[in-house]
Amino acid sequence: MRGINFEDEIKSLILSKREGDYWDFKQQYHTNKAELLHDIICMANNRVDRDAYIIFGVADTTYEVVGVENDEKRRNQQKIIDFLRTPKFVSGIRPQVEMRTLQLEGHEVDVLIIKNSTDTPYFLTDDYTDNGRTVRAYYIYTRVGDTNTAINKSADINYIEYLWKKRFLLTRSPFEQIMKRLEDKGEWKQDEDTYYNIYNPEFTITLEDDEMITEHRPEFYAYAMMNESVMYEMLSVKYFGTKLYSRQVVILDGGRYCTPVPDWGFLYFGENRVNATHVFNYFTMDSPAYKLNEFLYNEEREEARIARENFFEVVLLFKDEREKSAFLGYVYQHKDDFLQRLEALMETDSWGLSDDKRYIVERLNTGKLLKQMLKEFREMV
Repeated sequence: MRGINFEDEIKSLILSKREGDYWDFKQQYHTNKAELLHDIICMANNRVDRDAYIIFGVADTTYEVVGVENDEKRRNQQKIIDFLRTPKFVSGIRPQVEMRTLQLEGHEVDVLIIKNSTDTPYFLTDDYTDNGRTVRAYYIYTRVGDTNTAINKSADINYIEYLWKKRFLLTRSPFEQIMKRLEDKGEWKQDEDTYYNIYNPEFTITLEDDEMITEHRPEFYAYAMMNESVMYEMLSVKYFGTKLYSRQVVILDGGRYCTPVPDWGFLYFGENRVNATHVFNYFTMDSPAYKLNEFLYNEEREEARIARENFFEVVLLFKDEREKSAFLGYVYQHKDDFLQRLEALMETDSWGLSDDKRYIVERLNTGKLLKQMLKEFREMV
């Protein structure tokens, strides 16, 4: 659920007083490992194409928050990951999980997040048994509404068909299919300024001169390079020639590094919060712009690697919009620290500079400082 805080999302699910396609309540941790495995597989094979939650510490009949702080069977994230290494999954591909703990109504509630993936269906190649309960080899389990497939049965054929379609991206729009296929650069061939997918040649990416650019002052991140010269082009993602997405790209460091232009972020430390006092550039890792950044990057060229490192010294990279929002909240909480550290950097780097040069140095230092604060923020959470 984009745009909503994770804790608020879990609270809303508890307040709904029901279970659903992607969430399940458990008063306490499983005592039987086969039942735990069964629940995880069902959630990993959910049919709503999103992350799923097993919420421990909430009664599944009254939906009262009871907590797991005294649960002797309580497991942390590493224990769950270690547990998932034991069962033999087909092709060795296992569900990816994350554990988060929330403080709710004076109790600790653990939320096991089963990550959404196109690796469905997840199933075993050998039976997994614990105390008389068995997750069957080659049985495909899923979840329909608030009910898991029974542990001794396989899902209905129409549900299994959906999971295989998901694996082959047939449930996704053409644009989503293209974005997913960018992850394997070996699927793409370049013909002059056009890239095409060898399995789906109707998927193309083109680079063309940006006719809107006549004269453009380099953005601040160009000055983090060995060569500050820039060129601009327009990138288009097309399906059978129909443009699905376009974005300006910048060619940096004398042609060594090509990337879609990053997004702009703003800090408002003034009293009226109308005019931004500081600006920065960023990508989120799940955005099309960053996926195209990865696709265009030639990791085999040492010059490109160095240019990329310089670029991301001053351009932030967030996991997603949720992390970005949480981090900006952290920066506002530490406003005085941010301003003091930035002032110290500027005193060192900007002495005797003209206004034009000072503005560039300030944006470079803002990027570097925010990157350091992002590292500190991640160490806290």
